[in-house]
Amino acid sequence: MVEQRVHPDCINASNPFHECVAYCFRKIAEAKARKDKSESDKPREIKMEEQRVHPDCINASNQFHECVAYCFRKIAEAKAGKDKLKTDKPREIKMEEQRVHPNCINASNPFHECVEYCFRKIAEAKARKDKSETGFGCCSCDSELKDKPRDIKMEEQRVHPDCINASNPFHECVEYCFRKIAEAKARKDKSETDKPRDIKMEEQRVHPDCINASNPFHECVEYCFRKIAEAKARKDKLKTEPKENSDVDGDHPVDENIEADITNLTGRQEKLFGLRLRMNESRKANQTAMVVEKKRMEAFPECKQKWVAGRKKKNV
Repeated sequence: MVEQRVHPDCINASNPFHECVAYCFRKIAEAKARKDKSESDKPREIKMEEQRVHPDCINASNQFHECVAYCFRKIAEAKAGKDKLKTDKPREIKMEEQRVHPNCINASNPFHECVEYCFRKIAEAKARKDKSETGFGCCSCDSELKDKPRDIKMEEQRVHPDCINASNPFHECVEYCFRKIAEAKARKDKSETDKPRDIKMEEQRVHPDCINASNPFHECVEYCFRKIAEAKARKDKLKTEPKENSDVDGDHPVDENIEADITNLTGRQEKLFGLRLRMNESRKANQTAMVVEKKRMEAFPECKQKWVAGRKKKNV
């Protein structure tokens, strides 16, 4: 190769007509330098100090990043916050330090600070609790009430036990509550006493034979009673119709003898009895008119003959 003036590391060393010049030697040197650098450089193993990057920097994974004053300030702040989180235990901080009363309803709020309103409400709640724990003057009663705080009477809480808001510990009954309780109790009593299906027809003012008797909101009037009487008359007529037909065939007028004890009849029954009598009288008058009409029709041919004979005499 030396005779050929070709370097063995030249990229054109395989060319038999090639002779290395200054350009080839420069390229060979650069390639060797890159190879040495690639073998010696291991980016993941390079120390952060050599790269001028702090290991706690948020951009430490960026191989082109170099930490500056801003990075070190942010790292220091993050470390201070981390140390504070390790040392601080918010749930163990005293309420006095947080300016929050332990009995305040907002004590669980870490951003809450008690003011005059909170202390007033705490005092009222404590007063109610002490009042509920007080007994009737004897030790036994007091001990029982202390053991059973849920047995406080509604009167002490100013809440009626039937109030719909009785479960609200902050509710106190007013006039509106008592009025609603009274209305609810009246409705309940009315629903228990009223049994529409067991009420008698007389109490409902409904006749049992009325076609609307099944309607719980219906009350019979004069029209209903008139229709009931007509229906009953038609029913009686259908029962007695065969007997009436036999009387007509025999040319015998209807003669019905109705016997009834009027003293034992009620007001409605007496009225119905009078209607029945009038119907029978009308039926008798009708039968009599039918018989007269029949006799007149049978006598018609004789009258016609006399009329024809009179006409012939006039024409002669």
